[in-house]
Amino acid sequence: MAETKSTALKVLVVDDDPSIARIFKDLLASDTVTITAARSGEEAIDLAAHAKFDIAFVDRKLPGMSGDEVIESFRCSHVETEIVVITGYGTVESAVNMMKLGVFDYLPKPFKASQIKTVLERVQRLRALRRETQTIGEASKIPVPYENLIGRTPQMQRVHELIAKTGKDDCNILIQGESGTGKEVVAHAVHSNSVRADKPFVTIDCGSISKSLIESELFGHEKGAFTGAHTKKDGLFVKANGGTAFLDEIAEIPLDLQPVLLRCIETKAIRPVGSSDTVQVDVRLVSATNRDLSEMSKRGEFRVDLFYRLNFVTINLPPLRERKDDIPLLVAHCLQVYNGKSTGRIMNGVSDTAMIALFRHDWPGNIRELENVIGRAYTIGSGSRLELSDLPPNISSLVHPTKLRRNPFLGKSLKDLEKEAILAALRSSRGDTQLASVSLGINRSTLYRKLKTYDIEL
Repeated sequence: MAETKSTALKVLVVDDDPSIARIFKDLLASDTVTITAARSGEEAIDLAAHAKFDIAFVDRKLPGMSGDEVIESFRCSHVETEIVVITGYGTVESAVNMMKLGVFDYLPKPFKASQIKTVLERVQRLRALRRETQTIGEASKIPVPYENLIGRTPQMQRVHELIAKTGKDDCNILIQGESGTGKEVVAHAVHSNSVRADKPFVTIDCGSISKSLIESELFGHEKGAFTGAHTKKDGLFVKANGGTAFLDEIAEIPLDLQPVLLRCIETKAIRPVGSSDTVQVDVRLVSATNRDLSEMSKRGEFRVDLFYRLNFVTINLPPLRERKDDIPLLVAHCLQVYNGKSTGRIMNGVSDTAMIALFRHDWPGNIRELENVIGRAYTIGSGSRLELSDLPPNISSLVHPTKLRRNPFLGKSLKDLEKEAILAALRSSRGDTQLASVSLGINRSTLYRKLKTYDIEL
């Protein structure tokens, strides 16, 4: 996604060769990338004192202050700047030193335009990711309008607005959304923001009750009304009297029972099964479904008049794949919940690769699936932050760490790198230790000591 001029990637090129800066400007300068050149380390430090840079390409061989000193200065005073070393003297020793200094990447001269562009693309991805993951550490400070209703995307702001606007009204509300999007959470928010907040909130899952019993669950029954009715029982509407009745999976209400429900809504009275008397009830109805009631009405599968009685106001909940910008907030909330339950274990962060994987997943199970994934990661993880390896294979496989960074040093120890460099030098010199030691930038005795350390035979 292209960035605007005000958010353009700011690049600093530190090299005493002016042709290098010209190459960068010819290749990269645009509305999305600004290039600033420095001919010395001292000039680079001065520029960084007056402006912020997203990335600095630093030559190791500089007049006066060395490239390594420039890098050390940036690591201490400008930690927001990613460093890429450019040099014509690539040895294992220099690679090790750069890794110790925490550089972002290491480009030996001569480098290709595609290599530079790849590095910039990675920095842009990291930059965008950091904007998202900043919310992880700050999640506990972000005010949540309604308990457990997490989200700041435009779609969720619209949901918050509808809840606020209907708070003082007793109108019936229909909540529509895929399974796992948090319809019951919204129903609770509607109730807690209403004038009935101190009255009962009663839920019935219409999809989990057999058709033969659902009328009894809604309206109650008298003793002996049917086989097994050994005592009188109050139904949902009586239990919720004065408060809110939440009818989850309302689309599963049998068609032959819908006229009874419609009459109850219109007359504010119910008749228990097996009784000839009616009982007055004062209930606000909040219904929810993952199906399209409008389409069902057109097909004759749901009464049109009941549909209009239920959806005076409709709240549409977006699936998580359409509000991925809320993922960092949701993850932070989940971790906060698990940390609150823990007797000592705290997980308060997410690695870059793990967050990228969470963003790439489509979340068919929505927030319910995300909660399950974070709970699993909290259980099997051992560190203070959630890592890519803590995620299920179907999600972690969406990110390949080495492909993500394209860094030849990633995932290898310093000893592995040194051994590989020695072997490569010996192969290219055909076993000549004098030539190998020169190419590695070490003396011959040091090379022999390394050969013994790594058990390498000539």
